[in-house]
Amino acid sequence: MYAKRLVFIVTVCLSAGALCLMTARAAQVASKRPTAVAVVDVVQVFKNLSEKTDKEAELQQRTAELRKEEEARVKELELIKEDLGMLKAGGPEHKQKQEQMLMKGIELKTWRGVQNALLEREKAMLTLLLYKKMVAAIGNIAEGDGWDHVLFKEQPPAFERAKPEQLSTLIQVRKLIWSRDELDITDQVVQRMNAEWKAAL
Repeated sequence: MYAKRLVFIVTVCLSAGALCLMTARAAQVASKRPTAVAVVDVVQVFKNLSEKTDKEAELQQRTAELRKEEEARVKELELIKEDLGMLKAGGPEHKQKQEQMLMKGIELKTWRGVQNALLEREKAMLTLLLYKKMVAAIGNIAEGDGWDHVLFKEQPPAFERAKPEQLSTLIQVRKLIWSRDELDITDQVVQRMNAEWKAAL
């Protein structure tokens, strides 16, 4: 009799404990707010950044300066070729001029390759720098406005111009299918980054 009563009491206590635990868990879940999500059109951000425009203008100016220097180097090589044509073939001066032309040609090719590589590297580093700044700006906006996640809002694909065999791939690589306009913080990101760049000048 005592044993049955003890089993009954233990069963009731366990049931009550489980019920309390389930109630607490349900209350905890219910108290959590919904996840807040925003979107950013990264392409539009990059397109409208003042820093990107300024830095690209500097790169274009440097490219123009390098083009002038290249033209001068090419002209120098052409003058050597003209001098070579006026010398007697097989003579010591002709041989010396040939060697000079060969060296200048190698120098021009090497210089051109190095300068192109440096420009491409600088362009890549600019893109990486701007991307990091954009991520930081998005993070600051998200913290301030209470966004939990910020998704990549891509440009709509040109399905009508795609070849039939490309359609499946274009659909599969979509990052975001749809979002409300009020979730788009692209303009906020651009305005914040442009203001920061202006303040840094």
